[in-house]
Amino acid sequence: MCRLWRRIKPKDLLRKLWARLVLPNPAPSGRPLTKGAFLHVGISRAKDHKRGASHVRTIPLSAPWWVFVLRATAIYALVMVLVRVSGKRAVGQFTPFDLVLLILIGNAVQNGINGGDNSLTGAAIMATTLIALNYGIALLISRSRKAEKLVEGEPVVLAHDGKVFEHVLKRELVSDNDFREALRMNSIEDVAEVQLALLETNGHISVVAKKGS
Repeated sequence: MCRLWRRIKPKDLLRKLWARLVLPNPAPSGRPLTKGAFLHVGISRAKDHKRGASHVRTIPLSAPWWVFVLRATAIYALVMVLVRVSGKRAVGQFTPFDLVLLILIGNAVQNGINGGDNSLTGAAIMATTLIALNYGIALLISRSRKAEKLVEGEPVVLAHDGKVFEHVLKRELVSDNDFREALRMNSIEDVAEVQLALLETNGHISVVAKKGS
């Protein structure tokens, strides 16, 4: 037993473990993998003592790496547009229905991003792309007022000097209960005490009370 354990080299053991972890699903039936569908993330040479040959292990992807980048970029842009169109209030409030919707959206766009590829390498490419896109958008917003307005929008006035704009509440999908709750959170009992009420870009309602009230 000790002799057998001594023959097992840690380097060979790690190579076998790495191969089992990162090798993805085989190619779709009837369509052989092309050269562009192989990403050489690691090369291991093992000499066959009987044949005197060596082999090179590669990690295949179901598509070229740039396809994963394009897929992730397209899905990221689509979700950003849908969130922007849904309105500020829909993003600001998080109800159980929103949780269900979030889970369903995640499952719906998953296959659109990975295209059925379950490899570790493909997941790393997609995750890196999404993080890079998010960082790039944040950097652009911090340096450009126009980009910030386009992506995040602007605060909307809901009430001013004790007058509530009902048509704005309906347009921004703010219910009367939500507006009254925002007043109570700011210790305001009557609308007449409101100097200014804004629907912020993050979906929250901020209220400024009149002086002396």
